[in-house]
Amino acid sequence: MGNQPNLKNKTISKEPLIVGIDHFKETNFARSFDCYDGHLSKRLAFNNDIDGFHRLVDWITATNVDRSRQVILGMAETNNHWMNIAYYAKSKGFLPVIVNPAHIKESKEFSDPSLFNNEFTYVITQLIKNSHYTIPNLPEGIYAELQQGIRVRNDLLSKLQDTRKQIDEWIDYYFPELTTLFNNWECNDVIHALTYLPLPEDIMGMNTENIALIWKLSLKKADLLKQTAQRSVGVTQGTKMVQVEINMLMSQYRILKNQWTQVDHYVKEYICYS
Repeated sequence: MGNQPNLKNKTISKEPLIVGIDHFKETNFARSFDCYDGHLSKRLAFNNDIDGFHRLVDWITATNVDRSRQVILGMAETNNHWMNIAYYAKSKGFLPVIVNPAHIKESKEFSDPSLFNNEFTYVITQLIKNSHYTIPNLPEGIYAELQQGIRVRNDLLSKLQDTRKQIDEWIDYYFPELTTLFNNWECNDVIHALTYLPLPEDIMGMNTENIALIWKLSLKKADLLKQTAQRSVGVTQGTKMVQVEINMLMSQYRILKNQWTQVDHYVKEYICYS
């Protein structure tokens, strides 16, 4: 979401009505600054619900006597509450913009926040007046679907990578020799085996035929796996909870992998349609 100076010049009228909003989880505060005569309105408090948004629009409409003037509605880019207001403002024909929170903190020369009940509506209006703002990208339709899909896919990928790391660490602790037999534990057979027969002591307690059946190996490789388990230097304490841990990790891995695959499919479809 970068600065768009050319878009600013083309979009903003010379003497707009600027509305600065200090947004919170439940109650927001707004003040308008008239670039024509420098008038600063009294503070408006409105809730984060449809009635509150209607109240904001009615207040702006009453304040903006000249309907031909553009209304710029600015907020700090903090948490996610600004997006609800921004989309609603856009649907009503206002221009939503965002202000860098760091700029607000640095702009003490504009105003002492204590004079305005510790809210920064006036500071926000002055930053916008001096062109210190960004016009946010508020996608709609298929582009909104694509943006959301990419966000969800990246979030799932991050969680999946964390789970992979935890499983790698588990193997290093409790069966480090496993990597000498299998280059990748993410194949279906090894995932199945790690779920039901993960520890060296479990493998040592079974005959070669059953090991081959559970791990889906040839008898020769099953015998090699048993010999490897017998020579393992993995940690042998706390094995009951270790079993619970690896079962949970493998279940979590399968769920995340399936979810990521599903979302990735949707994202690729939207890319084709866009």
